[in-house]
Amino acid sequence: MKNSEAVIRSILGAADVDIRPLAYAVDAAVELMFRQGIPEDDIAVIKELYAKAAERLPKGKKGKRSVKTVTKQIQRVANTCWDTLVREGMVEHHLGRPRKTTPAPREMIFYLAFFVHFDQPFYRVVQNVPALLF
Repeated sequence: MKNSEAVIRSILGAADVDIRPLAYAVDAAVELMFRQGIPEDDIAVIKELYAKAAERLPKGKKGKRSVKTVTKQIQRVANTCWDTLVREGMVEHHLGRPRKTTPAPREMIFYLAFFVHFDQPFYRVVQNVPALLF
């Protein structure tokens, strides 16, 4: 998680938000896509990313954190990352090209996973190695 946490912190800075749910989801995406070779389109985001993040988080006062709660946390942090990238003019740096529309949280997870794994933005990586999309 160190890499994913560092990338998210490089976007958000010392923001007063728990980034672990998103970082854990990004880690799960890296594991599935780049270590197990599962294509992005075959990854069930709720079951394979959000649920894995929920499992890794410390238990709350009422026990295990629900996938529903963790999903909302991930979505909020992913949207905050996007808003920050736009506000700071860093979209092209982190994605590899400009984007006019707000990506879904699912897309942000995959963009961040590429950046974490390759230390390069998504569009630059797929331009050089298009086979990664299949």
